Amino acid sequence: MTATATGELRSQLRARRRQVAPARRAAAERDLVARLESLPELAGPGRLATYVAADGELDPAGAVELLRRRGWTVHLPVVGTERDMAFVAWEHGDELTPNRYGIPEPPAHRPQRTAGELDVVLVPCVALDRSGNRLGFGAGFYDRALQDVASAPTPVRIGVVWDDGIVDGLDPHALDVPMHVVVTERRVLRAAR
Repeated sequence: MTATATGELRSQLRARRRQVAPARRAAAERDLVARLESLPELAGPGRLATYVAADGELDPAGAVELLRRRGWTVHLPVVGTERDMAFVAWEHGDELTPNRYGIPEPPAHRPQRTAGELDVVLVPCVALDRSGNRLGFGAGFYDRALQDVASAPTPVRIGVVWDDGIVDGLDPHALDVPMHVVVTERRVLRAAR
């Protein structure tokens, strides 16, 4: 897939997901949460990174309290000044502050963890293929954060995407980090590697 085709796909899918009707979105997110809660990788306990949904992404927040009850310590990404990203523990009731991209995150002054210190990372995706190759926003924050563990079995990388974001054959770049598991509102796929 050419860079132009990739950019067009990204734009089309982002526009489509922003236009999802509220009732359909609520139903899709309930279905997503049910699929996440049934994953053996999330039986717990452990250290989990999730995300605050933005730009029409599927929102996994409905699963967070159950996962905490299973013993998961929940983390959110915090974006650094050098296009880097780390993960900070997120407790129930914590106040989140929008970062420079408008995405809420916990206070950056708290202890930060690398992806290698986590057991599972939920990764928002614009598109995924059946091999776990991911198309994100294009800034590379997750790829850089996951680079050191790209060939490791942990953290388990779970890509979350709208079902219409499952596409054939994305061409990964050298620094792209594939997902182990793909979860949509309709299904769970194990990456074909």
